Amino acid sequence: MNWWSQVWWDGVVQPVAMVTYAERWLRENAPICDQPVMCHSDLRLGNFMFEEPSGKFTAVLDWELAHIGDFHEDIAWAIQRLFGTWTDDGIFLVCGLIARDEFLRAYEIASGNRIDPVKLRYYEVLNAYKCAVIDLGQAMRAATESNNHQDIILTWLGSAGAVFLEQLVTLIREA
Repeated sequence: MNWWSQVWWDGVVQPVAMVTYAERWLRENAPICDQPVMCHSDLRLGNFMFEEPSGKFTAVLDWELAHIGDFHEDIAWAIQRLFGTWTDDGIFLVCGLIARDEFLRAYEIASGNRIDPVKLRYYEVLNAYKCAVIDLGQAMRAATESNNHQDIILTWLGSAGAVFLEQLVTLIREA
């Protein structure tokens, strides 16, 4: 939390009250990590490779945010709404592949870990906060300082910030 807060305040172009509120909520509600693991921190479709015939995973990519933490953080990252899709009958598919409840059950069975819904919700809030920091802080800073050649991606990231602010409001209300 301290690192992401520093990233926010180092990169912020325009302070956003919801980001400040979320930071306070996260500090006040931080759970104890009783089983530290290696967290990838960007676990989603697009960051792994697999063999097409077998579907066997062969590599995990983009380890720049990896750290020791709670496994709930990686699960919460994968289930973010921006990384999934919705079926015609309103079922959310994690990474566009599998229903959320089925994904969580499959994770518990495969890992032997029991997902704590309160911890999962905390990490959903943390991950929405991190995305808001990236989108409304660092991406907007790069765009306003014109020190980046990726205008299209920076424009998309800036607009995605509103999605994460809405998620912060919703997730904190539900918590």
